[in-house]
Amino acid sequence: MEYRKIYTQCGWVYLEEKPMTLDEIVEIIGDALEDAYPHRSLKFAAMYLIAEYERRLLPDWIEALANGNLDVWDAVLDEVRNLKKAEEMENDNYDDV
Repeated sequence: MEYRKIYTQCGWVYLEEKPMTLDEIVEIIGDALEDAYPHRSLKFAAMYLIAEYERRLLPDWIEALANGNLDVWDAVLDEVRNLKKAEEMENDNYDDV
């Protein structure tokens, strides 16, 4: 395993370097969408996921974000947030069964 040495307020710390999983990346993008003014670069992060991973592994809102038009960014955000909320509600319903 590879370790990275970083300096913190507590001194030098060794951290294990490991690649991020797809779920972690999707979660980071989802958290960034909840910000009041999400950056437009989120579209390009979603486009990267579409290019690198199989479509069936990704949530629908990632595809909507990747295909969104930057000229109408606010409308894209509204649509993606609605899709994300609907998907979360659907997953909650499956958890209840």
